[in-house]
Order: sequence, then C-alpha cells, then structure tokens
Amino acid sequence: MKTFLLVFLVAVNLAHAESAGVPVTFRMKGGKESEMVLLGREGDRLLMHMKGAETAKTKMEISKILETRFVYPATVKQAEQAYNQNQLDKAAFLLEPTVNSWLPYLDLPANNAVPLVMTLADIFRHTNKVKEAQDLFSKVSKLSKSTDTVRATMWVAYCHAAQDQVEEAAKILETMEPPERGSEQFSMAQLIRARLQLSKKNYHAALEEITQGIAFPRIESDLFPECLFISAECYAAIAATQQTSQPSSENTGGVQLILGSTNLTQVAQNLYLEIATNFPDTPWAKKSQSKIQRSMPPVKAGGSEGAKPSSKEH
Repeated sequence: MKTFLLVFLVAVNLAHAESAGVPVTFRMKGGKESEMVLLGREGDRLLMHMKGAETAKTKMEISKILETRFVYPATVKQAEQAYNQNQLDKAAFLLEPTVNSWLPYLDLPANNAVPLVMTLADIFRHTNKVKEAQDLFSKVSKLSKSTDTVRATMWVAYCHAAQDQVEEAAKILETMEPPERGSEQFSMAQLIRARLQLSKKNYHAALEEITQGIAFPRIESDLFPECLFISAECYAAIAATQQTSQPSSENTGGVQLILGSTNLTQVAQNLYLEIATNFPDTPWAKKSQSKIQRSMPPVKAGGSEGAKPSSKEH
C-alpha cells in the first residue's frame, strides 16, 4: 500500500510540474534578466512564457542565453533536512519530481541544475538504486566537459562495476584521462580496476589495485569502507585459493611474497569487523556482518607490513 501511495504521489507531482512549467531566470547576452516559465523545447529553441503571463507563449533560441538559474522549490530545502537526518528515501522522494522536470534543460548555459541532479544520483547510489543513479550520472556526463561531467563519467563507470558490468566500466576508464594520484577519482578508478580483476579471479592483481586506491580516500569518504571491503574480499579469496590449490602462476609482483607468512583469513576477518564497527550505517557494514566468523576473535595480521591496508594513516 505504501509503495502504491508513493508511486501515485510521484505521478501527481510530475503531472503538476509538467502543467505548471519550470520557473527559471535567464540572464541574456545583452545583460537583461528575464523571469520565465519553461514549457518545453524544440531542439535549440525553448517554448515558454513570462512569469505571470501564462497566455503569452513565446519561443527563444538557446544561443541568446548567457546564464540560467532554475528556481529551487520548497521541497529542495525539505529534502536537505531529510538528508541531514539520514532519511535518504524521503530526500529522494522530495527531489525526484524537481530533478525530472529539469532534465530536458541540463544543457542550458551556466545553469544551476547539475548539482541537484548529482545530489539525487548520489542518494540513489547510497540507497542501492544503482541503475537510477547511473541514468542520472550518464545524463550529466554527456554535457560539455567540466569537473561535474568528469566526476559523473567516473560514477557511470563505477555503477557499471557495481552491477558486475566490469568490461563496460573498463572501457569507460580507457577513454578518460588518468586521474591525479591521491584524488577521489584515482581511488574510484582503482576500486573499479580491482573489481575487474576480482571478476576474473585474479585475486593478487585485484589486491594490488585496491591497495593503491585504499591509501588515498579520506576516512569520511563513502569510498573508504567499500575499498576496505574489496580488500577483505581479496584476502579471503587468496586464503581460500591457497587452501585448495597449488600456488598461483598469476603475475602478482611482490604481493605474494608479502602475503606468504600471513594468516589471510584473519586479516580478512579483521577488515570485515573494522567495517562493521566503524561504518555501521553503510551497506558494506551489512555485507561485512554476514562474513564475520563468530568463532574467530579478531587478531592482528602476522606482522607483515602491508597485510592490513586500513592501518595506514589517512
């Protein structure tokens, strides 16, 4: 019943937004400002009317616009309050009608819509609505190049990887300039590469990739617990492989030598416990809880430097 009611309310809100139009303020190339209500578009021409003059519809070339300011409705402030209270589903419900009404106009010059679209995409990502997040990130990524489009493109790759579409994610990374080492984008790229190696069961290679990425994100970054989780998965997979097969012929650089004398199962358990304890409100905590072996108390890795990536300073 609740689901039906939410869907109904969203439909009503969308219908109202479409009939009312999208309030916006334009600054024209001649310096003049105009308060308008957008009704639609035909290619590079906008259909609209002046604020308060619903019957006087007009069309205008986008090329005449210098700057675009969408009017934030009261629901955006309400969504912000819900977000700050960790009520992410409510925040998304409040933002979605506004964002959907703005999507046809994301390419308007110097507009303020993109940050709100990115915010909703991030909320979708946090609430495990990966496909919805990917759709929004994809729309932003296709705009003229900016810091937002670069970030959005990286998140599109991430969403592919999170849905086990690792080859698609790898293709996107190949088209991008290598991110600066130490940046959030660098950690994200390493996380995606680690997922790619994990999907191929190249566990040592995956560990090398994630170890490079895990050294850089801030502890408060939402990437940090995920990097820890992927690292734990690598250690657990390598431990299982060592127990059931001969040493791997995989090209692993120095990782295998470092891990040789370490109880990798315990290292993985330590990491799962750290995630569950220190990041309880993340989806990675729930995943880690299911991995923790209750019969095995956490112990420190066997003294091998690098055996526990999370012990590095951030």
